[in-house]
Amino acid sequence: MGPEHPDVAYPLNGLANLYKEQGKYAEAEPLYLHALHTRKQTLGLEHPDTAETMHDLARLREALGNSEEARTWYARALAIREQALGAPHPQTTETRKRFIALLHAMRRHEEAAQLEAAQSEP
Repeated sequence: MGPEHPDVAYPLNGLANLYKEQGKYAEAEPLYLHALHTRKQTLGLEHPDTAETMHDLARLREALGNSEEARTWYARALAIREQALGAPHPQTTETRKRFIALLHAMRRHEEAAQLEAAQSEP
């Protein structure tokens, strides 16, 4: 298949998640970046699978203490998931909840409140 085939991105992302959960952040990061590059190139920037890797990169950045970068990745992933999957979808909801928690941790309570309010809208 080759390293740029879209089917390769799935196990790369999964292995990166495993490494992240084990605290092996340095090993996880290049796998996430490779998966993201492959998904962007083959599936497009607005695809839910691309958003999955962005969400996972946000979680990695958050674990590394890089809240600003995590915020950027969560925002991108949320926008894609809302557009592609809809606001009530479980993956969209997961990204929104994690994003809101990060914003509160960053003391950006007003921004978090706006997301919480948007979440409650029908």
